[in-house]
Amino acid sequence: MSTREQATEYLPADALPVLWPRPRRLALAAIGRLSLAFVALFIIGVSRWLVPSPDGTGTHTQLHLPPCGFKVLTGLPCPSCGMTTSFACMAHLQIARGFSAQPFGAALFLAVVAAVLASLYSAVFNKSLTAIASRVFTWRRGVLIAIAFALVWLIQILRAIAAR
Repeated sequence: MSTREQATEYLPADALPVLWPRPRRLALAAIGRLSLAFVALFIIGVSRWLVPSPDGTGTHTQLHLPPCGFKVLTGLPCPSCGMTTSFACMAHLQIARGFSAQPFGAALFLAVVAAVLASLYSAVFNKSLTAIASRVFTWRRGVLIAIAFALVWLIQILRAIAAR
């Protein structure tokens, strides 16, 4: 067994030096990483362009999307009600209002901002986005995120019922 094979058994793939980088492959990887940054920046830009709805929901109709079908049928908010309003508030630096409209949406907006930073970092320093994401998002954190999302929806439903 060669020294290189022995090293791969004990070190993660990120830790190994790139001995003979292929310029074309590196360029394609950088383009892919920069495209993620571009998409995330586009989302932030659209959020900045939108005017947050004063009642906390319905901002998405500015994008010519229909009203929330779940809310129209039941009178209760769907799990993502207020998400676009939250993004618009956060993009306008109305942090408290963004968390009030949809706390999970505000956290997701911060994740989009982090995605811009992570993708730029990975493009500049030739780091794997998958390696970065795998350190941040474990299955336990995924379960906690799902529970938090469900609790936020429950709180929104209780607020809507109390407002009736």
